[in-house]
Amino acid sequence: MIYCKANANELVPASVLFSNQTQPADLPQEAIGDYVNGCLAGGVYLPKSGAGFQTMRPSRNRSWAHPVLKSFIEDLGSKVTKSGFPALLIGDISQPRGGPMDGGHLSHQTGLDVDIWFKPSPKQELNLNDREFLSAETVVGSFKSPWVNENFTEREAWLLEAVAKDDRVSRIFVAPPIKKVLCEQTKVENRSWLTKIRPWFGHTYHFHVRLACPSNSQDCVNQKDPPTGDGCGSELDSWLQPAELAKKRLAQKPRTKDKTLSDLPLACRNVLGAKSQQK
Repeated sequence: MIYCKANANELVPASVLFSNQTQPADLPQEAIGDYVNGCLAGGVYLPKSGAGFQTMRPSRNRSWAHPVLKSFIEDLGSKVTKSGFPALLIGDISQPRGGPMDGGHLSHQTGLDVDIWFKPSPKQELNLNDREFLSAETVVGSFKSPWVNENFTEREAWLLEAVAKDDRVSRIFVAPPIKKVLCEQTKVENRSWLTKIRPWFGHTYHFHVRLACPSNSQDCVNQKDPPTGDGCGSELDSWLQPAELAKKRLAQKPRTKDKTLSDLPLACRNVLGAKSQQK
């Protein structure tokens, strides 16, 4: 790949540069860099409605994915439909060319992350107003309290297990009380999938699915594998104790610094400068 030279864009926050792109780059399909410092070449658009899913917040223009993630969502929607559960509401995926977002997520930069609402989709086709303003619903009593509420049902538990057992999935981020109830409900002989369920800040209204790097993305960087075991012991307990939770919050990397183009992988210069895909 031939890389573009540095230019005046070096002084502009990368989140602004990538948020201003309304169409994907006309380049081979590839996830570039890592989930919190990368971009997306040849992104594909997830339709607003499909078998077993509907997308939300279209004005954000964040329904662009690597083809492997698009296939994953379509497969999951089909599985949900066949199981008789209500369809999925799909939140943010990535921008047309991935990269840092202008407000919002730190990750979702390579087209391999997707937010899936816990709230089931209504049976009817959502109109534009519904997609923009329909509210999500929390399934947690309180982030600092070790319980879920009545919105966490058999469907949500089944859904998380089904996603975790998909070989394409690297991690699923949920609020700590959700991990706790899954640990309590899962039988001893069927716990290996719990490793992928990772407690994290927020994620009370949706769960965050992260796929592993596709085989055709040589510049994609996988996240380090989760610790071995089901993660249901002292590791989870530390997320449910206010003092320990405060320490974890303080240990988070600062989110205030705006990255510039020079902070991203070199290949992202080509992604930003490439012509748009033809419709």
